[in-house]
Amino acid sequence: MTHPLRAAAALVAGLLVQLCVLDLVRVGGASPDLVLAAAAAVGIVGGAERGAVGGFLAGLALDLASSIPFGLAALTGSITGYAVGAAERSVVRARWWLPVAVVAAAGAAGTALFAVLGELLGRAAPDPLEVLGTAAVVGLLNGLLAPVLLPVARWVLDVPQRRPALR
Repeated sequence: MTHPLRAAAALVAGLLVQLCVLDLVRVGGASPDLVLAAAAAVGIVGGAERGAVGGFLAGLALDLASSIPFGLAALTGSITGYAVGAAERSVVRARWWLPVAVVAAAGAAGTALFAVLGELLGRAAPDPLEVLGTAAVVGLLNGLLAPVLLPVARWVLDVPQRRPALR
């Protein structure tokens, strides 16, 4: 069961962390994307529907607080959360590092998706090599956020932690 107050607190805290801290962290010109990382974490913990809703709400909050085209982060977050959630069963019961790798891969894929959807919505087309480099960096940085975000997603969704096999 999702706790609305917990979800609202996590959403506001996440938005503040993204805008006040993570946007200032630059590695190779890219910064972590908490929307994509949170969408992936919620998808892993709660499945496809919850991942899509969590990604949409986090993206919508970012859309409202930034100057990106309205709806772009929400659409990217919902697609990312849904895609990760669709594979959730195999990820949750896997080795301890697999959820971290999935959050990282979702960050990279979501960044590329953001660039493609942005171009479809009229944003200037970025250089494909630049998108790949940015996606790789965002993926690595999002993977570093996973050990914090997965317990937060469990707390918000009130899902007990399943112990993965230590192989």
